[in-house]
Amino acid sequence: MKKLFALIPLLAAMQANASVMTISLNDIGTFAALRNSNTASNYAGTGYLGMYTNAWGHVLGVERSNLSRTIMQVDIGALAGKSISSAVLSFELKDGETGSQNGTLVGFDADANAGNLAYSWNAPSTNYGSVVSTLAGRAVSYFDVTSLLAASLAAHDSWFGMHLRGSTVAQWTTANNGAYAADRAGMVLTINYLDAVTVPEPGSLLLMGGGLAALCALRRRRVTQLRC
Repeated sequence: MKKLFALIPLLAAMQANASVMTISLNDIGTFAALRNSNTASNYAGTGYLGMYTNAWGHVLGVERSNLSRTIMQVDIGALAGKSISSAVLSFELKDGETGSQNGTLVGFDADANAGNLAYSWNAPSTNYGSVVSTLAGRAVSYFDVTSLLAASLAAHDSWFGMHLRGSTVAQWTTANNGAYAADRAGMVLTINYLDAVTVPEPGSLLLMGGGLAALCALRRRRVTQLRC
């Protein structure tokens, strides 16, 4: 009997489903030139933009630590209530030097601008921490942002922000300018998650337990009749 009742929470836990979500982040700048010196302007939607010290840029920029940087935002409303197993940001640096360097990515709450990407040369001082990974020219780079995204979801953010900078090598990808497409960097956030577990109502659990108890009682009666 005890073994049968022990199955109840297991049956509830089995209702969680593993899923994968892939989100493309493109250059979302709407200015025509390579640079826009109006850093007060902002840009709507999921995506990224490069930054110079005094201008926006149509680049995924990680040119050393002080030449260009990149800021991103992602609409994570569809992930509310989900349990994150892993989250990896990937992209390709197609221009500049071919060596490798360390890149630093900071995660932060991007709700303040309600889905409008705002210029921020330095990462916000209030943030969810940072991760470091190797950036390589002419190759795909990866950042494990699992802990940062999980913290953003735990804070009930609707928009997850990321700030990226390089360190020692001048690398970038020009996009959304001239002949270059907005998705040239191939930036993708790949998220593995579990749907929220649906726990049966107490009444349903009682009915389930009652049914198991009835089956157990019926089994005992049959065993008793056979012995007689």
